[in-house]
Amino acid sequence: MNPTPSDAALIDSAVVAIRDLLSRLDDDACHPPIERPDEIRAIQRCLTSAAALLGVSRTLVLKPIAPTPLETVRHWDALVEQTKTAGRAAYEAALILADVHTA
Repeated sequence: MNPTPSDAALIDSAVVAIRDLLSRLDDDACHPPIERPDEIRAIQRCLTSAAALLGVSRTLVLKPIAPTPLETVRHWDALVEQTKTAGRAAYEAALILADVHTA
């Protein structure tokens, strides 16, 4: 598969859908009662992780064909930051779920 700009657009659509869902969850969290606050937080962290991983995919899809050294550094810096965000959010979700399960 050779990635195309339309692939990036599909990824962007998925990220928008995730952000819309996160916004709805935030709105719902502001209006008690919340029956499962820890589970809602875990869902939010999982969705944040998914959006960050989609960002990694988008960065890879849009990689310049013949990047300059500066573009290469920026590209890898973006990948590292997006991957760290995804990993941290997934880890936080796992901690929340482990705590809910043992409670």
